[in-house]
Amino acid sequence: MKFKIQNRILNGFLLVLLFGSVFLMISPLNVNVNSNEALPNSKLKSSQEPAEIHINGNLEWIDFRLEGRCDGSGILLDPYVIRDLIIIGDGSGYGILIENSDAYFIIENCIIYNKETAIWLQRTENGQLIDNDCSYNSKNGIVVNYGENNKVIGNTMNENVAAGISMNFDVDNIISDNIVNNNYGWGMFIMECDRSTITGNIVDDNTQVGILIESNLGTTDNNIVSGNYVNNNGWNGMYLERCRDSTISGNYLEENKHSGIQLCLSDANEVSENEVHYSPAGIGLDRSNYNLICSNNLLHNYLCISESSDCIGNAIIDNECLDPIWRRDILPGDILLSRSKGWLSIAGLFWTHAGIYVGNGLVVEARREVDGGISDYDISDWDFPNEKYVSLLRVVSASSEQRIAAAQWAFQQAKREGENKPSYTLNIVGKSYDPSEPNWYCSELVWAAYFNQYIDIDIDDVEGVFFADNSVSPDDIYLDADTMDIHGHREEYLDGGEGISIISYSPVDLVVIDPNNLCRSKEIAEIPESYYIESDIDRDGSFEDIILIPEKKIGEYLITVIPEFGTHPTDTYTLEVSADGITKILADNVQIDEIPNQPYIISSTETEIIPIIPATVDFDPDTLNLQSSGEWVTVYIELPIGHGYDISEIDISSILLNDQINAKLTPNEIGDYDLDGIPDLMVKFDLFDVQEKLQVGEEVTIIITGILEDEKTFRGKDTIQVISPGKIVYSQILSIPSLITVNTLTVQLVALIGIAITLVILPKKRISSKF
Repeated sequence: MKFKIQNRILNGFLLVLLFGSVFLMISPLNVNVNSNEALPNSKLKSSQEPAEIHINGNLEWIDFRLEGRCDGSGILLDPYVIRDLIIIGDGSGYGILIENSDAYFIIENCIIYNKETAIWLQRTENGQLIDNDCSYNSKNGIVVNYGENNKVIGNTMNENVAAGISMNFDVDNIISDNIVNNNYGWGMFIMECDRSTITGNIVDDNTQVGILIESNLGTTDNNIVSGNYVNNNGWNGMYLERCRDSTISGNYLEENKHSGIQLCLSDANEVSENEVHYSPAGIGLDRSNYNLICSNNLLHNYLCISESSDCIGNAIIDNECLDPIWRRDILPGDILLSRSKGWLSIAGLFWTHAGIYVGNGLVVEARREVDGGISDYDISDWDFPNEKYVSLLRVVSASSEQRIAAAQWAFQQAKREGENKPSYTLNIVGKSYDPSEPNWYCSELVWAAYFNQYIDIDIDDVEGVFFADNSVSPDDIYLDADTMDIHGHREEYLDGGEGISIISYSPVDLVVIDPNNLCRSKEIAEIPESYYIESDIDRDGSFEDIILIPEKKIGEYLITVIPEFGTHPTDTYTLEVSADGITKILADNVQIDEIPNQPYIISSTETEIIPIIPATVDFDPDTLNLQSSGEWVTVYIELPIGHGYDISEIDISSILLNDQINAKLTPNEIGDYDLDGIPDLMVKFDLFDVQEKLQVGEEVTIIITGILEDEKTFRGKDTIQVISPGKIVYSQILSIPSLITVNTLTVQLVALIGIAITLVILPKKRISSKF
């Protein structure tokens, strides 16, 4: 039976080998960059060539021809020709490498897949790469380095991991009529190249830049980029850095994810007659000077031409430039709302900022950061990528005259001067429509502009946000029946950010200490950008206390609850903390007289917040002698009353002293050790283990942690004194030239007068005993 089984296994193995061999003969290998899809095989056929071809120098061209592996004689009218090869690799090496050659040669109609680089020309002149398919390689499709007068024409270079084509330190090269799509890096990576002509290429859907031309050593000069189709690339369509005296003309660029054409540190170039559509910026200029930007057709971009403030001398003329679609029909009096990260989104608002369009490309806004905060700002501030989630509202119940009047009212607020100039306020409780109001918050200013035209755009019934009925939020304006969402742009929904909010439902105040020991309370604002707000969230007629912290830190937050003046002991409060989209209830309708002695603790991690129950801990003895004998120390643990925590639910096996020493499973007992009417749990720890971990000190902190059955964590601490009376240091002047050992007392006496004598009492040997 065993022999038959072995034969069956052997026969099966041979069949697998035979079938696999046939499969390899008729099927191309999978490409490493996309191992789940087979390579296209419509043109593949057997090749007589090895997996790699390497020709180094003109003499090797002669040998290669004598071997019958190419045609031609290497001169202008009769170049060497390698054609019709199929090379399928394993993701490493090159398909064809030609180096140190100035012979005329052509490589055409070859298919080279799944190498590291399909075709590599190194220090070559007079080479032509024509109609080759150099795709699915683990780095580049084609590389041309340190070359001159090379031509790359009509090739396909798709889905390579780095670049479709990479050229470095080349001059007088031509790249034309190639298809360079879906590469995981750049379409074309052109570095330190002069006098290159890049024309008629299709460069679409590459992860990085479509066509990148740059220099890190000086400048790259006199390049021509014309007639290319460059669409939907993951960054810029074309990016030129440190380029001079180059021409970028007649290209068609659409839906590139940053700029259609971007110039950085590039001077004296001409960018003309390009079609650039549907990008955040049509043409961008960054620290680039004396360029001519003319006769370009820039449609449906968020910005037509973006020029940084440190550019000088650029001539920007005769460009056709239309505003972004989302605001093409904007009218004075229209309202803009945006959503961004920050304390308002943490507070539960969907829309976090509001402004009103006043005409001439200006939006009046109440902002904190500029000129006191109330000013007119360029509407481009609301374009992508400055803002990523914007709605454009129109007050449909208003007449055109009322909308214009509201815009003029807001504009007058922005132009108030001197002592009458209003400022931005964080006090979002209340609202005013008085034109002499000394300060505004953003949505209040927009609301007041219309309220002064007898139109109330405050819906006043948005649940769950931190605004009282007598306040107005951006959400109130959005949801009001007087307004209609007519347009906007929404590239990216921004969640509440990485902040944290703490809410107490009356009648208590809050004090929060963050992981950096910074405080936020009504009176103290040490935590940057944090806010303390009192607002009637639940519409019960009394204000809630809210602390908003935009940046959540890793570590522990300590939250202390303080009764407000006049609070009755039987009044109740609720405390909750929210972060990472999760809300944790720390206290639910707890009486004021049951506020725990310890602060509430929130452990903040990268991904979550973990409430820690504040326990009361009593370590016995209050003074611990490191030399004492015995077996145990005792700890008593109390959990806050009225909070729903049952002392009997503590998992004793989880209890740790200073995160190092486990409590003994037995003995343990629930009782009322301190006779305060609150049940406590008695547990014991091994005395010797505790003595080994603690150091002598007047105030030594003992921290006890553990877990309840529902996986909630508790923590408490006590402070004790730790002594070691047997450890005594004497400094005396003696002259006894001998060494004396008496029982456990070792005295080292040094003969020279004036040397200190050290007496050390050795600890007693531990004697094991049972409890």
